[in-house]
Amino acid sequence: MDDAQIREIYALYDRYFYQIIAAQIGIGLAFGAIPLILSLRRGKRNLGIIAIVVCGLAGGISPLLAIIVCAVFIVVVLKTGAKPTSELH
Repeated sequence: MDDAQIREIYALYDRYFYQIIAAQIGIGLAFGAIPLILSLRRGKRNLGIIAIVVCGLAGGISPLLAIIVCAVFIVVVLKTGAKPTSELH
């Protein structure tokens, strides 16, 4: 890549900065929905809400980070025991 192409890429990034960040947050929220649904089925609603918020924030930084955070929350949800069905209602 020559200098003109690199400058063009930087110009596009500057022009669409907010759209890029919004897309990254959306990707993070999509990944955060996985531990949210899993935690809701296991009766851990608060943990699921925390997971989707943290995944969304991590997605704003980097979608790869959102995947890692999602995997960590999935492990945490699975390692903590599910509430008995009598406590869910």
